[in-house]
Amino acid sequence: MGELVDDTRPGPVRFERSFTVDSGFAGRMTAVSFRTVLLTRWRVIRIAAVSLAVPGVITPILSPDPVARVGLFILLLVAVLSFYALAVLIAAIPARKQIGERHPVGSKYSIALTDTSMTLTDPKLTATLSYTLYKSLRIYKDAIALRPRRGSIPAVVPRELFTEESLSWLESTVNNAV
Repeated sequence: MGELVDDTRPGPVRFERSFTVDSGFAGRMTAVSFRTVLLTRWRVIRIAAVSLAVPGVITPILSPDPVARVGLFILLLVAVLSFYALAVLIAAIPARKQIGERHPVGSKYSIALTDTSMTLTDPKLTATLSYTLYKSLRIYKDAIALRPRRGSIPAVVPRELFTEESLSWLESTVNNAV
């Protein structure tokens, strides 16, 4: 029989940092999370296509007059885009609340980077994540989005957890992880 080997041992810490959650944290993390999920190139193209197709199909059915079609097309286009905006707002409000409950103001959030993984610690959870789970990262003003090798929803980590040096190291480590 084979022996169980623990490959998840993190090893020595290369970089470590923590910060105290402030009142704007939940809003910043919600905004970055939604931006990384909703504003990908293909999602924007899909939203644009649907936003143009719906009025394009409905307008000729509702109005035989070519002049009235232009106004109706614009009205329907605004309605479809408003629907998308409302859907995002409806989803963002509970997401922000959930992030705020998970990371209350004044709580500590920390990270420890080793050669093989990063350990994130917040008030409710400690998670060790292997770099091999991610194929790339994207740096935003308020957060880092780690793009997974499988799936499409990135892991969003607060920018405050990184120095320029640790961020450069993490980027090269994630890009070279196999």
